[in-house]
Amino acid sequence: MTTTRDVIAQSLRNNLDDVRSCEELAAEIEKDLLSAPGSDHQELAALLNPWREIETAPTDETYILMWGPPNNYGVGYFSEKGQSWDWDNHNPGKPTRWCALPAPPSEDKT
Repeated sequence: MTTTRDVIAQSLRNNLDDVRSCEELAAEIEKDLLSAPGSDHQELAALLNPWREIETAPTDETYILMWGPPNNYGVGYFSEKGQSWDWDNHNPGKPTRWCALPAPPSEDKT
């Protein structure tokens, strides 16, 4: 069984000499994790970069964080009625990326 650690170690061995920056190395590791078998690797890659293609976003009116060029972002959802993306800030652009909203704060006061 290949572990997440194995995938990262192999990616470092394969890419360490070729990359010019930490950002490039992180991108290569993320790519290797996404292509590795097993959901553990995909979950870890998602933690490295939570932004996903808008085509993979939920279409059941779940609120998400959306981004679109040139630098538009906001909270919104896919309107089943209008068959379009509805931004809470009335942004007229089409989003190209999305990520899940964080969990709400806990009521724990400790």
